[in-house]
Amino acid sequence: MNSSIYSECFKKNIRLLRNILSYSAAQFASELSVSRKTIEKWENGTALPQLGTLLQIVSKYGISLDWLIGADRKTKFVSDRYSIETVLLFNELLNSAEKDIVQQINSRNEHNS
Repeated sequence: MNSSIYSECFKKNIRLLRNILSYSAAQFASELSVSRKTIEKWENGTALPQLGTLLQIVSKYGISLDWLIGADRKTKFVSDRYSIETVLLFNELLNSAEKDIVQQINSRNEHNS
């Protein structure tokens, strides 16, 4: 597969990811510690992120690198069982549950003090 196909897939998938997250380009840029212009360049296909940034994206949002760059062309799914929307929703629910647990612990600690 040539690099232009990866670039085409990446620009579509990075925009899809941002839209699923309901982030503006500026919000997404802030999350990834890059500029808004960088996000725009990724989405219009004039630039690609460094490997470290790609790894940060897949780790942060729980997605497959193969999916993000289009190496897994047989499916639009993160895995055989779950769509990207499902994985992102699950990650969001886990993060929310973790925050709730921390708040409950802090509240108990304050109450016991």
